[in-house]
Amino acid sequence: MKVYALSTSAICSTICNVSLVVADDLCLRSSRSSTTVTIQDTTPPTLIGVPDDQIVECDAVPDPADVTATDNCDTSVVPTRSTTPVDGSCAGNYTLRRTWTAVDDCGNSTSATQEITVQDTVGPDIDCNTPWIMTPPQAPISFTATASDNCSSATPWITEFNCEGKKGNSKLKSCVVTISGSTITIHDSGGVGDKISWTVKAIDSCGNITSKACSVRVLNPSPPNP
Repeated sequence: MKVYALSTSAICSTICNVSLVVADDLCLRSSRSSTTVTIQDTTPPTLIGVPDDQIVECDAVPDPADVTATDNCDTSVVPTRSTTPVDGSCAGNYTLRRTWTAVDDCGNSTSATQEITVQDTVGPDIDCNTPWIMTPPQAPISFTATASDNCSSATPWITEFNCEGKKGNSKLKSCVVTISGSTITIHDSGGVGDKISWTVKAIDSCGNITSKACSVRVLNPSPPNP
């Protein structure tokens, strides 16, 4: 028996006519049988390394994975990637669909998609931008709070203030304070030892709210050097 090898490299569909001849040399007889063999590539490539779906914070979106492909006939398949963003309810909430597609040289293709759900659940950071102490001659003096967010813009504002003496007693009547947005202006600090405190809140574009307590204590100015 003799075996013949048939090369099908870069051939997507091949029809071969195969004949088998059996000869009897002693009796000088022979018999022939023929058939048709169709060789074709209908198997799509296989993608390797496609990551699972994920839920992540808006500042922790992963880089695209390094996805590869194998094929039963084509040894040079390289996947392509496309990314489709889908808007959500706010700037920090959305969906990323990453799709990898592999096509062999016969046009057989396969695709796989990773869906990344991006969410913003972290509130803004607030900075009071105020020193710990102030001295009476500094009034009137203003302090403006600021806010930053990990995913979007943030808006701060002052919600309330209080003025108390050394022993924690209320001294709201002796403090003269005005508030405008995120700025507090102290016109009259009340007296030495008083503590003026206020609350700052901030909201990001996804509705996450944080708050922070800010304060300043009134101290006597340092005596001049002799």
